[in-house]
Amino acid sequence: MPKRSKQLNFNSLRAQLSLEFMVIIGFFLVVFLPLLAFVYTNVWSKNSTYDSAKLAESVFKLKSAINIVGSMGPGSALELSLYLPNVQSISTNNQNLAINYLTSDGLTHSYVIYSDSNLVGLNEGPKLAGVYTFVVNCTDQNYVHIYLR
Repeated sequence: MPKRSKQLNFNSLRAQLSLEFMVIIGFFLVVFLPLLAFVYTNVWSKNSTYDSAKLAESVFKLKSAINIVGSMGPGSALELSLYLPNVQSISTNNQNLAINYLTSDGLTHSYVIYSDSNLVGLNEGPKLAGVYTFVVNCTDQNYVHIYLR
């Protein structure tokens, strides 16, 4: 009989140890899963903010290049490399350059650049994020021509 009680004692000790282990694992899951979800959503929103800032910087550089080349007149040219995240299309229309891009929430927004010079060139653009080389030059008819190299 005493042998049997020792065996029951050992089994109850093992069951208690398993229960304590499950409580500790449950505690870590309760604490760390919400923390992990919070970090994941913050990183996602920061990435979206970073892409928007880089696109705004690229648009500003392209606008400056267009205005510089247009004011210098025929024969002038500039080449610049720009990072365009999530750009869907680029199109020119008279004195406007429209850049349509996709945000992280799935909406399409546009940057429109207004220029003093007439623009020709891009009517389609890159469809993915990446670095692209643009050439901006002024033609003999005083049009600013923009194209991808």
